[in-house]
Amino acid sequence: MALAIAAVAMWLIGRSVPFAHFSLPYQTTAAVALIVLGIGVAAWGLRSFARAGTTPNPVHPGRATRLVTSGPYAFTRNPMYVGDAIALLGVAVWSGSGLSLLALAAFIAFIDRSQIATEEKALLGIFGDEYAAYRKRVRRWL
Repeated sequence: MALAIAAVAMWLIGRSVPFAHFSLPYQTTAAVALIVLGIGVAAWGLRSFARAGTTPNPVHPGRATRLVTSGPYAFTRNPMYVGDAIALLGVAVWSGSGLSLLALAAFIAFIDRSQIATEEKALLGIFGDEYAAYRKRVRRWL
């Protein structure tokens, strides 16, 4: 839901706020590339969960049955959110509005402080020392 809200906010800002607009060579190509890359990173994270046979549902992190630490999870603890942020960066580039980056920053702050914090607390409760060691090895974002 936060992803959709941020994307719509970016689109609205880009269309209605005539301040801080930019134009880049190959802007649409760059925007589409970022969106596709973001979707790919998020999908890679989902696929890793499916291969491990555990839930990727962020609303119910307590239902996790395995700690996934391979694939994209070897580089970031949250590849699905990283993918979302990359895709939103693509939306910002597409919109051509520097102000739309505020929606991206708000998305990252919201996810980091609410969703990820809740997930990490649940995972620490389920996986204990194994998750604590993983958290020390792998950064939250990148």
